[in-house]
Amino acid sequence: MRIYILSLLFLMVMPAVSAHATTFYNLNNFTTSSAIAPFIEEHTLGVADFGTWEVAPLYKEAGHVNEYWFTGDNTRLFSSNNIPKTLEYKEVSGLHMTGFKDTNLYGNTFFNLTDTDGNGNPYVRIFDVIKEFSFGSNTIELGSLLLGFNDSNNGVDLDYDDFVIVARKTSATPIPGAVWLLGSGLVGLVGLRRRANA
Repeated sequence: MRIYILSLLFLMVMPAVSAHATTFYNLNNFTTSSAIAPFIEEHTLGVADFGTWEVAPLYKEAGHVNEYWFTGDNTRLFSSNNIPKTLEYKEVSGLHMTGFKDTNLYGNTFFNLTDTDGNGNPYVRIFDVIKEFSFGSNTIELGSLLLGFNDSNNGVDLDYDDFVIVARKTSATPIPGAVWLLGSGLVGLVGLRRRANA
């Protein structure tokens, strides 16, 4: 009986634990027309983005050096020269208070998330993550945002991969699906045991 119960719990938990997301290893030409397109959709910055967020550097195009800043207290959060293999988040009070500094073509010029170039092209495109995926060893969660910076003069390439930041809204830690499955399995087993003892 004990082996049967353990086997049942194992079968209930394993699907949630072993689910495997698609993995990417670069974000070159980072737009909705790239390989990552099925996982993202365009995001419009709004009031919902004010709140508290956690942000982390995710990717940069080789050779480009740019920075990500928080304007609330004029703090440099990240440089594309230093992107850890494992995401290291920092907290910011509102994405609208952040932006990118181009240290290549514009001589340390700062760009807000809504700035556009002479041709009307945005310097930053923001994307909702609509389907979880992995980037290297990091899981990019459903509901996260990806901020892609394009530092090319007057939107020559529009690849938005010169520096990519991942952002997630801070909230209570969600209970993993495996825990819910385990809990419901235990409740079911208690019910079976009571029935057997009746």
